[in-house]
Amino acid sequence: MNYKKMLEGQPQDKVALIEDGQDITYGQLLGLAGKMEEKIRHNAGMRKEIFYRDFEGADRMQTGKILYFVEENTVLEELAAFIACQGSNMVPVILTGDLPQVEREKWKNIDIPKKAVMGVLTSGTTGQHKMLFRTYESWADFFPCQNRVFSMKEDTVLFAQGSLAFTGNLNLYMALFSIGGTVVAAKKFDPRQWLYVIKKYLVNYIYLIPAKMTALCKIMKEPCKSVKHFVTGSQSFGKNELQRTKKCFPEISVVLYYGSSEANYITYLRDWEINGDNRLVGRPFPGVEVRIQNGVFYVESAYGVIGIEHPFCTKDLGRADKEGRFYFEGRQDDLLNINGKKYSSYKIEQAIQEKCGVDSIVMVKRERDKDILTACYESDVPFPSVLNVRKQLREILPEQEIPKWFIHVNRLPRTDSGKIRRK
Repeated sequence: MNYKKMLEGQPQDKVALIEDGQDITYGQLLGLAGKMEEKIRHNAGMRKEIFYRDFEGADRMQTGKILYFVEENTVLEELAAFIACQGSNMVPVILTGDLPQVEREKWKNIDIPKKAVMGVLTSGTTGQHKMLFRTYESWADFFPCQNRVFSMKEDTVLFAQGSLAFTGNLNLYMALFSIGGTVVAAKKFDPRQWLYVIKKYLVNYIYLIPAKMTALCKIMKEPCKSVKHFVTGSQSFGKNELQRTKKCFPEISVVLYYGSSEANYITYLRDWEINGDNRLVGRPFPGVEVRIQNGVFYVESAYGVIGIEHPFCTKDLGRADKEGRFYFEGRQDDLLNINGKKYSSYKIEQAIQEKCGVDSIVMVKRERDKDILTACYESDVPFPSVLNVRKQLREILPEQEIPKWFIHVNRLPRTDSGKIRRK
């Protein structure tokens, strides 16, 4: 089984994708994927020094797995190329932006697992790329569960923004396609255009990272009642963000999730469970076992990438309460070493956002070559008084955890998936 066969099982005259005003049915999507196959094989042959492992002649195209980088201008073309590779010896990896040649060369000799139907090039927040591979079953077998948790159905019309190189997008596309739903796609960052298509196509479901939902809410002048559901990552969506979202979309229900590229979905949280603690990430998804060991998340799941150890250590810090709910408390590589002591940048960032009472996104870092904490914050307006900010922070942080410098920036650096880039 593969994603191409999965799409063949859906109503061929049903609209699968809408992008730039173009409606594409499931049948048309498969037809476009068929036309892509010849292009893909030609590109792989012309650039074998990039896409082959230990290339030893053209017969390898028939006998071995071939890594194929998908680089297309639209979501439709990305999707068609991804599907075109299914059922062949091509293993697609969707890229966004310009990946330097030196990065491509890193993957020239990588071992491609026999059962792999896709690869994922993930950078997290540190800029260090990793190549991961998935079987069809590692996602598809979990689709029924995640669709139930997220309330996705055959009549779902999902709005999503960004490239399919962001695996959160690709996963939800495929999960919705598995039940014959429709996706309204926008590749560019343009909240006004997003709102236009949400209203035009009667979108009833939205998937955006929290920062992008905030951007959408900022440009809205009146409530939109057609949207019934919203799903997003949980680490930066709290009570204030929920109130703002529900003001703009009064009929909406919200599900937050915590997951990882390696282990898929881990925990989830429904909107009525959201309290003032942004660290709360909820309870495990059905069929997923979660525990905290030495202050770190460990996950036992059948839906991870090929080759990970079980249980899988996410390298995320956390804890559990007596009710069996889990809390995310930052990442191990976010710990900052100041004068020989380690501080959690995540903890400090959460404290600043809580106490400042402004709509801001914060990144705390150690100033290069100095044992000084610096807070860079992205906000519409600068903090009115840094002295007052420090005074408020003393209520919940020890003095040594309060940044010495606060720097207002127009926009913090981000990865292709919208996460703050820390290195």
